[in-house]
Amino acid sequence: MIREKSKSKVFLILTILMTLTIWVNSLLPANISSTQSGFFTTMISSFLSIFSITVEANQLSLIVRKSAHFAQFFLLGIFWFQYLYSVMKNQRLIHWLAILFCLLTAIIDESIQLFTDGRAFQFTDILIDLFGSIMAILAFVFTMYLIKKKR
Repeated sequence: MIREKSKSKVFLILTILMTLTIWVNSLLPANISSTQSGFFTTMISSFLSIFSITVEANQLSLIVRKSAHFAQFFLLGIFWFQYLYSVMKNQRLIHWLAILFCLLTAIIDESIQLFTDGRAFQFTDILIDLFGSIMAILAFVFTMYLIKKKR
C-alpha cells in the first residue's frame, strides 16, 4: 500500500514536471527555440555525414522539431498512464483519461505559443503530440498484455 502511494506520487511529480517542461519550451521566443533545435540539427547532420548521408538543413530541422514534440508527449503519455494506473480502479477509463489529459496539454501548449514572439499555433503539432501520447499508451497496454499472458 505504501509502495503504491509512493509510486503514484513519483508519477504525478514526473507528469507535472514534464508538463511544465513542455509549456516552458513554448514560452521561449522563436530565435531561442531555433537555436536549441539547431544544436541538435547540427549534431545529427554531422553524424549522418559519417555515412555520407546528406539531408537539407530545413528538412532536418523540421524533423528534429517534430520529433521533439513526439518524444515529449510520448513521455507525458507514459507518465499520465502510469499515474492514473496507480490511482484508479477502472482500467478502461485510464486510457481515455490519459489521452484526454495529453490532448489538453497539447492544446494549451499550442495556445501558449500564440502569445510568444515568433511562434504560432499549429494544429499539426497537436496531432503529432497526440500521436506520441497514444503510441506510449498503446506500448504500455501491449506490454501489460504480454506480461499477463506470460503469467
